[in-house]
Amino acid sequence: MKKKKVYEHVREIISRYGSDRAVLAHLRTGVGRDYFDTPDLIHYTQSEGWILPDDESLVIISHDVLSLFAFRSKGSSASSTSSNDVGIGKALRMAAGPEREDPGVQRILSALVSASSREELIVHLRRAVGILAQRDIGLDFPKLAGDLFVIFGQSQTEGKKRRVQWASDFYTGTPKTHKTTQNQE
Repeated sequence: MKKKKVYEHVREIISRYGSDRAVLAHLRTGVGRDYFDTPDLIHYTQSEGWILPDDESLVIISHDVLSLFAFRSKGSSASSTSSNDVGIGKALRMAAGPEREDPGVQRILSALVSASSREELIVHLRRAVGILAQRDIGLDFPKLAGDLFVIFGQSQTEGKKRRVQWASDFYTGTPKTHKTTQNQE
């Protein structure tokens, strides 16, 4: 239930502020910083009627993902989400190329899967989001928020399963290039 709430919450905030360059610039200041060190971002990371949950992880995850979304949107005119956006594993698969030949992308995936803390994972997600932005590959940020909630808001077993799913999404199936995805619109 909470996973759905964080997914919907992040989706709502992105739809509200996704094309507001000033808000996105402000949100970018939160990338890699602790939620409690950036109280001025609360206005942008909370949606109307959203009561601050008892579960602190929901608030922190929303902050992290919305800051990453703003980082991804830097310098982009099309900053809102689209139907072509995919989960982190599939997005990295697309970035790695048809034969998954980019070892840098493989290293990022490995770092994401093996990160030992939230802070470390956010550092690696920032690298991943930067590569995806350079290659113009969409990422489903609300889905990422749901994934992070599973990883940090539920049992360690469930969190490990989600990270394994990222790796599975990267290594299984035939990688599609971003251009192929765009042509299917």
